[in-house]
Amino acid sequence: MPRILFDECDVLVVDEAGKNIAGTGMDPNVIRKNYVDTVVMEPLAQRIVLLDLTDKSHGNANGMSNADVCTERFFNKIDFSATYPNPLTNGMLQSCRIPIVMKNDLLAIQAGIKGCFNIDHNNARLIRIKTP
Repeated sequence: MPRILFDECDVLVVDEAGKNIAGTGMDPNVIRKNYVDTVVMEPLAQRIVLLDLTDKSHGNANGMSNADVCTERFFNKIDFSATYPNPLTNGMLQSCRIPIVMKNDLLAIQAGIKGCFNIDHNNARLIRIKTP
């Protein structure tokens, strides 16, 4: 199973999430966060920043609630008619809560850093999951 080889960071930046990557958009086993309260994981990051939604998701943004911040680019790609059937069927309405929306990548990453507690905000530790 893919995994991140660091124990922790302050902010995890995810280039793209999508149904073609994981059923929840971002694999909870990789990002070490899941909106399902019954699944307990050792957290990787204080904050998760989501930059974009894959085209292959066709607007389905299920799992976006695992992110704390997203970009307007991501938000503008959400098709709510494609996103809502899963949570309405399985009862996990929390899977499609909308993160804080920022204008661009830089502001989204800065918001993620600003949202961290007890860190040196000038030397934040970031991990970026870059889409191939």
